[in-house]
Amino acid sequence: MAITVREALRIGPLVRSTVLAGASGLDRVIKTVTVLEAPDSYEWIKGNELALTIGYMYKDSPELLAPLVEELARRGAAALGIKFKRYLPDLPEVVREKADQLGFPVLTIPYDCGWIDILKPLYNYLLDEETKRRYHAQQVNAHFIEILLKNKGLTPLLQSLSEMIMAPVAVFDANHEELARAFPPGWTPRDATPEGPRLTYPIFLLKGKAGYLIVYAAGPITPLTTVTINQALTAIALEFLKEQAIREVERRYENQFLTDLLNGNFDSKEVVLRRAQVFGWNFAWGHIAVLVEIDQLNEYLLEHGNADVYRMRRDQLLELAKKELSRRLPQAIVSDHGNRVLIIALGPKETAPPKLKAQVAEAVTKLVAEVARVLTPFTASAGLSAYYREITDLRCSYAEAKEALAFGRAFKGPGSVTCFEDLGVYRLLCNQSRDELAAFARQYLGPLLECSAKQKASLLETLRTYLQHGGNISAAAEAMYLHRRTLQYRLRKIQRILQVDLADPVNRLNLSIAFMALTLLDSKDA
Repeated sequence: MAITVREALRIGPLVRSTVLAGASGLDRVIKTVTVLEAPDSYEWIKGNELALTIGYMYKDSPELLAPLVEELARRGAAALGIKFKRYLPDLPEVVREKADQLGFPVLTIPYDCGWIDILKPLYNYLLDEETKRRYHAQQVNAHFIEILLKNKGLTPLLQSLSEMIMAPVAVFDANHEELARAFPPGWTPRDATPEGPRLTYPIFLLKGKAGYLIVYAAGPITPLTTVTINQALTAIALEFLKEQAIREVERRYENQFLTDLLNGNFDSKEVVLRRAQVFGWNFAWGHIAVLVEIDQLNEYLLEHGNADVYRMRRDQLLELAKKELSRRLPQAIVSDHGNRVLIIALGPKETAPPKLKAQVAEAVTKLVAEVARVLTPFTASAGLSAYYREITDLRCSYAEAKEALAFGRAFKGPGSVTCFEDLGVYRLLCNQSRDELAAFARQYLGPLLECSAKQKASLLETLRTYLQHGGNISAAAEAMYLHRRTLQYRLRKIQRILQVDLADPVNRLNLSIAFMALTLLDSKDA
């Protein structure tokens, strides 16, 4: 336990002491007492000592007390007590100035007191306070544990804490979302504003910081109040662990149910609906499936091999998805699915599919933007399925969301949000096997693909740009920063290699689809 210098001056013979200098430091903390009677005894100072001396070492040069005061203050001592009369008549002015400058108290010690007369009452007080502190800690801890064992949750625990310390309190999660708040009798929400005085205490679990306890304090925190708050932090951490364990079990059951649904492991729709009711899900409604994935996460893991960061970012993505979707699509189911987040956006029967699609697209776009903001430098991409009326079609909607995610990332780049219904001609290719896509690409682009690496890259880029600009030579040349004649020369070369007439729109269509097939092959490989 500890007391301040100010409090110590009310104990035993110290009540007759006088503060000669450094009065601004009377709130410095005393944890022990030591006697300085050797030239180098200051070297044993560890911090928070009341140092006592009769001044024998300084009888010939009292001004040397100034460097001693400076050294004691530097080492964290609480105060210096000097017994005057025998060796030192008074305190030199230079020492007073130094003590005042440092806010380091220098006290007189009554001449008729032995050191034991000072030590005994101080240590008795410290031991008595420590006994009180431990007893108080045990009582408070038992009270908080009783609340937890009765499964009353955070709010009753905080209510009890606020009444004990007579201050409003609140708990926030790691994302600064308020979880619970309580006020002592006679207090109102106006007494706990963000602009007012407050103390913040982090709540730690094994994986790191899990949240914060805020104490809206109007006055100083006493030692026993600190003990109460520390016991409350332990109880809150236990409540967090309990809720975390419950969520983990629920998540496992939910994920297993969704996995079974994706794998078609149910005999009938009725069984699915009954199982869904256990989790509070209304699968009688139509749905849109969404897959969200952090773009650079797998590459990061391969490059850095930091599995902890990988798991942390994946968990953060899940929490952000739950937070954002709970605001915008309260009926949505959000679940982790490997390194992706699976969202099943449910829409009541009276909600028209186009309206639900617009709502889901807006919510997912906001989520992707939030991921880019919070998880910088990582971004996330998302794929949305078409609307399906039956939940037993989740396998189909999931496959579409997966294809949309892969296609969007391949064609639009990281941070994309892609709807399967907006893929156009790619929807005709999505069900084709890898071998069929490769065969189609080889049939129309094979001779170019077999050219030397440098020539292949140049000619493929030229042909792709030409096709993307609808066969407009001027527009394609401008896009590639080429002279029109240079582009025409390359196109004639491409026609000779491929043995095709690029003026024929059917040929241009086949070549465009062949490029799409190549892109799809790359996305499937990725």
